[in-house]
Amino acid sequence: MKKSLAQMIKNKRLEKNLSMVKAAELIGINYVTLWRIETCKITDISYNTIEKLATFLEISEKEVRDLC
Repeated sequence: MKKSLAQMIKNKRLEKNLSMVKAAELIGINYVTLWRIETCKITDISYNTIEKLATFLEISEKEVRDLC
């Protein structure tokens, strides 16, 4: 995964003043999954998670996939 996706997620989370736990709840994913994405420790993101991240980031699913 490229760092740009991780940075986009972190920036959006901080912009909304959310902790990682609260952001994970809002996105609808496990906290550990969000941590792994933000720290670039995940290599494959499920389609379902991509959908949720796209909604959170307010970008298209294609844009998220292109960043993975």
